[in-house]
Amino acid sequence: MLRQSITAQEGAALSVDPAKVKILAAAEALFARESIDSVSLREIALKAGHRNVAAVQYHFGDRQGLLQAIFAWRVNLMEEPRRRLLAELDAKGTPDDLAGLIRALCEPILDLVDDEGVHTYASFMCQYLMRLRPTGVQHASDLLPRMAVSLNEIQNRLFRLIVGGDIMEGDQRIGLAYLIVMNAIVFADTEKLPVKDPAKFRARFDEAVRMAAAALAASMD
Repeated sequence: MLRQSITAQEGAALSVDPAKVKILAAAEALFARESIDSVSLREIALKAGHRNVAAVQYHFGDRQGLLQAIFAWRVNLMEEPRRRLLAELDAKGTPDDLAGLIRALCEPILDLVDDEGVHTYASFMCQYLMRLRPTGVQHASDLLPRMAVSLNEIQNRLFRLIVGGDIMEGDQRIGLAYLIVMNAIVFADTEKLPVKDPAKFRARFDEAVRMAAAALAASMD
């Protein structure tokens, strides 16, 4: 179970603390490239440039605290873009458009890249959704909803559309739709498509959003 010690304010502060961000970025990249369970805290500290291998424990406590901090860091960075995308849907009079909601959920992730332009958070989230969430490991937004107002609004709209009040069923369906888009991003990174052909990468992303929306729509039948 994730510890619940990070407040919404601390989540925002992660984004402006260079020392912590360096560790979070190193952890995310290693988790994305290998696996969340196999990477040691020592490896993360070394990749972040720390001679003191206890630096991760000093800042984040343990592996679960580190995971929560990655979630909090990234959710905070995506909160405003998601809010704007929701506002655009509302302004167009389409607040419950499935494709629009999937886009609002996923599009801000396109800006979360490492120094080589790789979407490490997308790969990290694929691992989390497939390996950890089914075992009960919660996302920081589950534990601290005030940290992720826009994210939770997107999810609540999707829940209402596809399953009514069945939260567990809705969580599974939305997770599967989300994975369609995240895996499309990971596949494109493997091909180095974002660097070689940004227009084709964007078209691939848009297609994945439509596929995810169609999958959710099919689940409503």
